[in-house]
Parts: sequence; C-alpha cells; structure tokens
Amino acid sequence: MNNTHEKTLRLLFPQWQGGNNAPYYFGAQLLAWLAPEHNGTTAEVQVEQPTNVPLKLENGIMGRSVLLQQAQRAQALIDAHQPDKIIVLGGDCLVDLTPFAYLNEKYQDDLAVLWVDAHPDVMTPNEFQHAHAMVLGNLLG
Repeated sequence: MNNTHEKTLRLLFPQWQGGNNAPYYFGAQLLAWLAPEHNGTTAEVQVEQPTNVPLKLENGIMGRSVLLQQAQRAQALIDAHQPDKIIVLGGDCLVDLTPFAYLNEKYQDDLAVLWVDAHPDVMTPNEFQHAHAMVLGNLLG
C-alpha cells in the first residue's frame, strides 16, 4: 500500500569512525551516487573526511566523542524533517542506530527490523572497541 502522505528521508551518513575504516566514507558517497533518484528530502550528516590522525580510545570505544557528535547531528536532521520512513546510505553499521531509535520511538515499539549482516552487532566495549559492532546491542539495551 502506497501512502502518498508518508514522508521519506534519504539520509546520507558517511561515517567511518565507528569501524575505524576510512573506505566507509567513500563507500557512502558511492552508494549515494548509485542509488536511484529520490523524490523526497535528502539530508547529509556532516562527517569529517578520513585523515591519518588515529582515533582516540575513549571509555572503551574508539572515537566515542566524534561518534556521539555525529549521532547528535543525525538526530537533529531527523527531528527537523520528522520522516515516516528513513533510507540510510551510510558508512559503517553504526549509522543505523539513530534512525532505528527514532523510528522505534515514532511507532511506539511497533517496529520490525530485518537485520542482515556478516556479524551480529551486539557487542559491548568489553568485547570490542569499535562501535559499529554495538548497534543492536545498544538498541536492545
């Protein structure tokens, strides 16, 4: 069923710091270029391009403060557009955390997500230092 009143936000989120993997930044740009035309709103989360400066380990997570800033930027864009659906074209798996949390709140815990990935993304800083592997763990509490 196609509801023409639904608002879909295409969110370009070239985050690479969650996996500490610079090619994720360029991968997001490539996804945006390859994606079919979109009639709705497109917004981009501002993410610094990769550099040779290593990320800092903060509270057991590589680049934690940068990741939190980027999540806040994503949340501000989502809040500004109040979408019904979100298409995320992004870098590492952590780019899904903010949109999923928003949609779960919007639909009052009546949200189903089909997660297809090579790893479960349920780790904590006790098991792994890269936040891209913590998405589902964070969403599940």
